[in-house]
Amino acid sequence: MLVAAWFGPGRMAALVMAGAVAVLSACESTPQTQTPSVVDAATPESLLASLKSAADRSLNDYYGSLRSVTDCEALPEVCRLLSARQSAAREMMLLRASMTREYGGEGQAAATLMIRGAFLGQFEEIQRASVFSGEGDAAVLRIGTAVYRLRRRGGDWTIVRFPDPPYDPAASADAIEILVDRTEAIRKDVDDGRISSMSELERRIESAIGG
Repeated sequence: MLVAAWFGPGRMAALVMAGAVAVLSACESTPQTQTPSVVDAATPESLLASLKSAADRSLNDYYGSLRSVTDCEALPEVCRLLSARQSAAREMMLLRASMTREYGGEGQAAATLMIRGAFLGQFEEIQRASVFSGEGDAAVLRIGTAVYRLRRRGGDWTIVRFPDPPYDPAASADAIEILVDRTEAIRKDVDDGRISSMSELERRIESAIGG
């Protein structure tokens, strides 16, 4: 099955954000640019509300917004990981469009399931995200298993620390960037008519992931 081939055990960790319709709707609106919406970072609570609103528009917008409130000088690999995830979300939507054009309803159905399998968990994490802010200039933002440390700087709150992640941001970014490149190559072959069937496409995907 195409979804199993693409997102088998352990592979979702590389791409990791409500049901299938909500996931697809937000992914459908993924813009081609990487300009994030303006985040209201006046309080930890308004920052989180802005991130949730961005996720409702698109994953691309969400990742761009999250990166915009991150101290990329202090956390360069975290920012690189967010950029890689943003590229993955965009590339998968482009692949879905190509599969729909080339294989009609079968391609659209398979791609829709693929996207749901890839991003449902991420949307659920964002929906459950929370902040804790006591007194002073420090706060904590929790999204899934990731715990971000916030600091108030010049009136706005900024992500300044991402301690003890469940995975290495640099290694995860490496894996996602490789997968994005392979996905783009497959998509171009679909667009150029070099993949004649869904079964051949599944074999290409299995080969891309396994290699």
